[in-house]
Amino acid sequence: MSQEDRDDLLNLVIPFAQRLLAKYGEFFPFGAIVTTHGKKGLTQGYEGSERPPPKEVIDLTLSGMQHEAKTGKIRAAALCVNVRIAPPGLDETDAIRVTLEDVDGEAVNCFLPYVLRGNAEITYGELVAGRANPLIFVSPSAGHKDHTSSEA
Repeated sequence: MSQEDRDDLLNLVIPFAQRLLAKYGEFFPFGAIVTTHGKKGLTQGYEGSERPPPKEVIDLTLSGMQHEAKTGKIRAAALCVNVRIAPPGLDETDAIRVTLEDVDGEAVNCFLPYVLRGNAEITYGELVAGRANPLIFVSPSAGHKDHTSSEA
């Protein structure tokens, strides 16, 4: 994945998720894409209800991005989900998880831990990253691996 695409996607989704957390104290899963021509934008699956289960939103968002990837319309994508994580040696905490992927099959999970206090004050930790299994730029024989078990 090009560093520019990774930075562009992170700079698009992290501030958007932070604004939603500041305003609502939560956010529904959403995605972002970089087209083959370099255009960037947000995306989200919508199934019609006001408060759909996050898993349904994730599945619809992934499905749309997978279709765009298969048809060669995008070169990079991100899935942003509100999760609970338990970093080694630390207490369980909320985090913004961004899974970044590109057309070459590289996938990375980035986690931005946060603590939301009762008065809507949010304290953020350090962004950490690690390898991930591709969910969007996958061959039909690779199947779909579910990484949503930690959703909040």
